[in-house]
Amino acid sequence: MAIGKYIAAKAVYKRQILELGGNDPIIVLDDADLDEAAALAVSGSYKNSGQRCTAIKRMLVQRSVADRFVELLVDKTRSVKYGDPFDPAMDMGTVIDEPAAQRFEAVVGEAIAQGARLLHGNLRRGALYSPTVLDQVRPDMRVVAEETFGPRVARGQRQRARGSGLPARDDAVRGHQGLGPGLQGRGARGDEELLQHQDLFAAMVSGDHRILETGDAFMLIGVPKEIKNHEYRVGLTPSSVRELTAPGHQVLVERNAGAGIGAADAEYEQAGATIVAVAAELFARAEMIVKVKEPQAIERSRLRPGQLLFTYLHLAPDPQQCRELVESGAVCIAYETVTGHGGGLPLLAPMSEVVVIDRSVDALRRMDRLLGARVATVFSNRDNVEQQVLSADVVIGGVLIPGAAAPKLVSRDLLSRMKPGSVVVDVAIDQGGCFETARPTT
Repeated sequence: MAIGKYIAAKAVYKRQILELGGNDPIIVLDDADLDEAAALAVSGSYKNSGQRCTAIKRMLVQRSVADRFVELLVDKTRSVKYGDPFDPAMDMGTVIDEPAAQRFEAVVGEAIAQGARLLHGNLRRGALYSPTVLDQVRPDMRVVAEETFGPRVARGQRQRARGSGLPARDDAVRGHQGLGPGLQGRGARGDEELLQHQDLFAAMVSGDHRILETGDAFMLIGVPKEIKNHEYRVGLTPSSVRELTAPGHQVLVERNAGAGIGAADAEYEQAGATIVAVAAELFARAEMIVKVKEPQAIERSRLRPGQLLFTYLHLAPDPQQCRELVESGAVCIAYETVTGHGGGLPLLAPMSEVVVIDRSVDALRRMDRLLGARVATVFSNRDNVEQQVLSADVVIGGVLIPGAAAPKLVSRDLLSRMKPGSVVVDVAIDQGGCFETARPTT
């Protein structure tokens, strides 16, 4: 596990899925779909003859469903066809060589002699070893404590964590290679306690078909309030925060960081973020800082070695910033230098969405032909005008009726309901303006 974490740390912001070897259990809770859990257990145990790092080696089953689960498991195991690996009708072939099969046979035989119960299998012909199920194994048995790397699965004694009714938590990671358990069950009871165990590297949680990665695979992301003069944007919107917190990342947002875009702290909290009172705490805790503009001097002083910074930097005209970022030891990624597959700079592409509203269908069609996807065209009626005005950051009125006053398309009431900080520009002011509250200025 130490080697895997070292590799993950050196990979910095590039996500890694590491097969580190393992002696991984599947943990079946009482609210699991037992038929699905048994099918997953069989597939996870016998695929590739069990000779892969992520194969299931052990099973911990909640007492109330243990007997039924074992019946399903043995029944599904009996249906596995094994034999000639070149026969497409076979579900499973041989293991790597005959000595490997002999080792599996010996380890299973040793467990049986120590009190384990053989429910199915333990048959060998040369390098062909049958799918095998053991019950009532103990953590000190070699079949449990070591990665045997073969088509066998063992169910542990049905122990409980104190007061929870769940399999004892430490049984999930006991053994020197128990890095990646699978958790089968729809409920959340006990999940967090297990997933936060310090000896876990990764875990798969089934039931709602999520994969949660623990330990160093989670990111703690910080979003500070922008402090550059007249910068009102924010590194992450509430919807972006939700995308990050859903798979298990943690997001810290500085108090009032989204005020400039009309995003309240409560919206961030609803998206799963934690509100932090001061920037110094956020910088101290976060593994990755997501901003909009280049870090100001006080922010650069808060960066630390290995911390990730993701923002616009524009270093060419600012050698002092460049020098201080290098001295900080942080890993700084500039939006303006991120390159797409085609060699373009996707984060420098126009970020504004332009909507054109007109009563002339022909004019809208001409605009579609000329500008394509760069603009959206909408026919002008009361509902469409209201919808677009309420969602816009900037509304530009350009109505012209030759020889007549401009119609008041945007009422005082509608203006009062626009987003905080939004802007209106009335180009039609010479004809009286198309906003009800517009008046000429100097």
